[in-house]
Amino acid sequence: MMMRGRADVLLLALALDWLVGEPPDTLHPVVWLGRLAAALEQRAPRGSPPRELLYGAGMAAACLGVAALPALLVTALPLPAPLCLLEATLLKTTFSWRTLHHAGERVRQPLVAGNLEEARAGLRGS
Repeated sequence: MMMRGRADVLLLALALDWLVGEPPDTLHPVVWLGRLAAALEQRAPRGSPPRELLYGAGMAAACLGVAALPALLVTALPLPAPLCLLEATLLKTTFSWRTLHHAGERVRQPLVAGNLEEARAGLRGS
């Protein structure tokens, strides 16, 4: 299996992130993964450290596998070139450049204006 190193996919993913931002929670794979992890955590054994450790390792491996599978399929299968958009969309869900920029601005602007309380509120996301 040979992974493609493609700057076009990365640039398209960055453009999608900047122009579109985050998908709604119902469509966001990272949210799905978080829900899977929470569901698995609720079922974790309690009171036996060795069983807890083994379960935690299995849970981490399962979540990693679920997260990696779509990317492995898209990059490993001989798919037609127009699926570059699919690759970029999957890649885009792994970072939040636009959201991080907006969060930083919620803190930077009040700091520049000398408003420490508003900057603190920006750190809390409120």
